[in-house]
Amino acid sequence: VKTPSQLLDLYVSSVGRNAGLLLNVPPNRTGLLSDGDVASLKAFGAMRSAWFAENAAASAFVRHGPGEVVLTLTKTARFDTVVIREEIERGQVIEAFTIETDDGSGWKPLAQGKTIGAKRIARVNYVIAARVRIRMQSALGRPSLADVGLYLEHA
Repeated sequence: VKTPSQLLDLYVSSVGRNAGLLLNVPPNRTGLLSDGDVASLKAFGAMRSAWFAENAAASAFVRHGPGEVVLTLTKTARFDTVVIREEIERGQVIEAFTIETDDGSGWKPLAQGKTIGAKRIARVNYVIAARVRIRMQSALGRPSLADVGLYLEHA
């Protein structure tokens, strides 16, 4: 039986990297899921829901520029997770990206990665920022983001 924390890590390393989530939770000899598995899955669901309940970027002003998206937050936000979704209907085109923050003293790199796809979840060091920039350094076509979310896992 995987713990809720292990399931959350599995979620980030699969769904958060543009893949599906395979839980491998088999039924027991009676054809039902074991009580321990059910309890762990419920706790995982509650942890995931709590983590992604409040998006600090929900009301941000968004500016699209050549190869970048800049979010200006309505108020300074605390976060340790950035979720990016590419407009997958147009195809997966982003090959490399960088996440940067600005706390009023200039842009600072926070994280970088290769592809984004349907969803990329980047766990980052805890940060307080007023602006966030996603720079797409390499793309196979015209990059387009569907969504950017900023969340606090460890409140």
